[in-house]
Amino acid sequence: MIKRFLLCIFLLFGLNSALFGQSAEEITKQAMQLLVDGKIEEAIEKFNQAIETDSTYVNAYINLGFVYYTSGILDSAFKLYYSALQIEPENPRIHNNLGAAYMTTGRTTQAVISYKLAIKFNPAYHEAYNNLGFALYSL
Repeated sequence: MIKRFLLCIFLLFGLNSALFGQSAEEITKQAMQLLVDGKIEEAIEKFNQAIETDSTYVNAYINLGFVYYTSGILDSAFKLYYSALQIEPENPRIHNNLGAAYMTTGRTTQAVISYKLAIKFNPAYHEAYNNLGFALYSL
């Protein structure tokens, strides 16, 4: 009887968390606001929380990768972009950001490939065209 009671409590608690917990999208929006407020470390924690909440929510990976990229923590940025590509291999933002990270590390040829993929998956992606032009000029 006690086992059934505890099981019911556990199930109710689990359902309650699923029903009333925040989505990865909501947590990511909070992280973005923290970035606007200049609270980088707190934003990083929120992005990680979003990824833990939904490991398939690509925007959390992309945005956290960008935070690491702009902070010069390129190994972490690359890992996040590669993880995001496993989820959405045709996402142009991932390819564009990956191209920028490649450029920063002097891997211009890989950057060109990434920018071309970004354009392939979104032919109207003007930022990727600009980045591609700069990368080609740098070869």
